Amino acid sequence: MKKLALFSLFSLLVTSRAAHAVNSPALESYAVWRMQVKFHTGTSSNDGTDNRVWVMFNGLPYFLDRGGNDREPGQWDSYDVAPSLVGVSRISDINWFIVGKGGTDGWAYDRVQIFINGDAAPIFDSTGRVWLDAASGDTASKVYSSTTLRANGSWVLGRQGALIPTTISAPSLENMIEGLIGHLKIMYAPGTYWPSDNGNGEWVTVTRRNTTTAAVDLDLAYSASCDFLIDWCPDPAIDVDFDLGVSCSNGKLRLDVRNIVVDVDLAWWVDVLSLSLLDNLFELAINSALGNISLSLGTPICPRSTTFDASGNLVIAW
Repeated sequence: MKKLALFSLFSLLVTSRAAHAVNSPALESYAVWRMQVKFHTGTSSNDGTDNRVWVMFNGLPYFLDRGGNDREPGQWDSYDVAPSLVGVSRISDINWFIVGKGGTDGWAYDRVQIFINGDAAPIFDSTGRVWLDAASGDTASKVYSSTTLRANGSWVLGRQGALIPTTISAPSLENMIEGLIGHLKIMYAPGTYWPSDNGNGEWVTVTRRNTTTAAVDLDLAYSASCDFLIDWCPDPAIDVDFDLGVSCSNGKLRLDVRNIVVDVDLAWWVDVLSLSLLDNLFELAINSALGNISLSLGTPICPRSTTFDASGNLVIAW
């Protein structure tokens, strides 16, 4: 099982250029606890794609996959990226920004933005049509060099992004978890996907279980293959529930994933034919991807208190 860090927080403030913005070189020393990338797909009818898209900042590719039908023509899509999984702990670690895709279902975007630490304004904002395709004669990736990133007029960090967060909202936690799960399911649980309609338009929900624990509900589906039994079987819905508990040791604030429960909803006749074998296979795949996840907030000191409020927001007192 892998210990996976989702994000790291920071506690040191550095001198700002102005009251509400920080830029290089002070900007480069800032720790990164949250990263988001946002794309606007082109408006032509063939600009959308169903192929896998990934980004790189300083390490391995990170797959972008969220609930719903993303990367449709004329659509904005925002994705959370786990900083620790792309080799970024401080802004200075962002050595480049690469956008890539596989397959031959071409994709065009005409604007891309990078957001750091929940700041309202992007740290990088680039316009211009980019076409990506793995077909012959096309390019499957776009590279933004370190120089290009830092020469961008948006390469500043607003005060919101520079400060230690005192609240991480439940919607923010949901987006961060959804971004992580979108990547993990491609890497470790092939065949799982976001269902097209889960009834409420939400694939990850965070609520308060008590003041020290949040309850997370995750909705997935599995592309079933029952060829060894029958010619066809329906894709089962997969409901994953787990708890987030808060702890701090040696200055490291952590959100620990506990009590993972996987419920696979197979058709009764498939369950009977498979003698629950398929249930066990699906549960094994999910647990391999999500088991023992550790959401680590790497702080130099422990906060005075952490509390999940009535809305599921994580309130942090330093």
